[in-house]
Amino acid sequence: MKKKRILVLLSALLLALPLAAVLGERNLASTLHALRTELQMDYDKIFASQGRLAEQHGRQHDQMISIMKKCNELALMLYSQKQEYTFDLTYALESVTDEYNDFNRNRMPFDQIVGQLDIEIDRYSRLIESLRRLPPQLQEIADLPDSLRYRNDSIKVDLLELERQLGLTAEDAEALEDDAFVLDEDGQLERDSCIFFATTLLKMYSANKDYIVEDSTHYENVYLRLKESYDYAQRRYKILQNRIFIEGQTDYPTILKNFKRYWRQALTGMQDRYVVTSHVHADDPAGVEDSQWGGRVFARFIVLFVIVLLMSVLVAGGVVFLLPRLFKGLRRPAYLQRRFVLSLLGGMVIFALLMMINPGGSYVARASTSLVLTYSWLVVAILLSLLVRLEPQRIGRGMRMYLPMMALSLLVFGFRMVFMPNAMMNILFPPLLLVFAVWQLLVCLRVCPKMMQSDRVIGWLSFGVILVALAMSFMGPSA
Repeated sequence: MKKKRILVLLSALLLALPLAAVLGERNLASTLHALRTELQMDYDKIFASQGRLAEQHGRQHDQMISIMKKCNELALMLYSQKQEYTFDLTYALESVTDEYNDFNRNRMPFDQIVGQLDIEIDRYSRLIESLRRLPPQLQEIADLPDSLRYRNDSIKVDLLELERQLGLTAEDAEALEDDAFVLDEDGQLERDSCIFFATTLLKMYSANKDYIVEDSTHYENVYLRLKESYDYAQRRYKILQNRIFIEGQTDYPTILKNFKRYWRQALTGMQDRYVVTSHVHADDPAGVEDSQWGGRVFARFIVLFVIVLLMSVLVAGGVVFLLPRLFKGLRRPAYLQRRFVLSLLGGMVIFALLMMINPGGSYVARASTSLVLTYSWLVVAILLSLLVRLEPQRIGRGMRMYLPMMALSLLVFGFRMVFMPNAMMNILFPPLLLVFAVWQLLVCLRVCPKMMQSDRVIGWLSFGVILVALAMSFMGPSA
């Protein structure tokens, strides 16, 4: 009979899965107490952080919406670009490529997060089922969704059938019910507390998983749309490179022979780019909203940049010219002869820092600001080089020597910033390059003999670069 009772007890133990959350306790009562303490601590910790988690989910959701809107804007911008607008098309292709690469770098590891949450959900569901099966076994767990219940159909032991097969009498069964294995009143209270905390934690983990899965689905859709735009951008890159570097542009003699026709095309392109500036807003049919590609927008950018640059130079110049009055050591000729360059240098630094602080909100504003920043730091590097290398009496000649290349660079950056149409670029750029080539040649002939050897080499190299660009612009790259 003792062997039969032992078999029944072992069968009953199979109904309760191992409580693996707590290790090393001496008996079931102490295990339940330690488990309840741990679950309560986890519950308090997670409950206190629910506000932070909700805020985090909110930020993540807002970020996802922002990415989706940006993806839609990029797609519209990319697919609307005409092949003859090289600057516009190049900018659209770069924007899509940068956004795709940035998205992949910052993409959250959703699969890893969901996998970790699945482990916690499975662990807590098993733990709750193990607690439920402890004698006296509970029929069900209240407030636990059916989808979160743990089931193991392979463990189905009918104790009554087992008692019948073992030949246990009613007295034996009654004796088993009074066995010490059955939880006492305190043990049942501990078990109920453990079930409450574990059930609450299970629901929290399940809710977090639902948020993550939902965001993961949206992110996957955004990724697929960005990937589609990115693949299209790569194909357009190859077509654009082939058209520019292999097929070549129209040579200037051909343009001069048919100048009226090419001029009309250029004016049409300018009108399409800068005159059609607005569209009717969907929410306000009576109102008009400027397009971020329109002429008014570019005009505002240019005016803003010029005003900020002039103010920066004036502020820096005021400081540079006031310093000698405050510090007697700066009244030396070496400083006084450098005041103009120092004013330009300080103004360019202030201007660049201001542009970095407020780069603008639209794509065009950010692109224009990036170009202006690049040019500003190049000018800063040139001015610093002049201050460090040249003697005060040679700084003026150094400025005159580098001024043609600096002005040409500003012109190229300006054309790129305002997305000058190809047709007008083909007409204007070769004559402008001719003017700068003549200017650089005169500078090299008059100023270079009075400069250092390294500056003379740079001056003539600059003239050579402009000359090559001039020849290519007249004959076309394919020549």
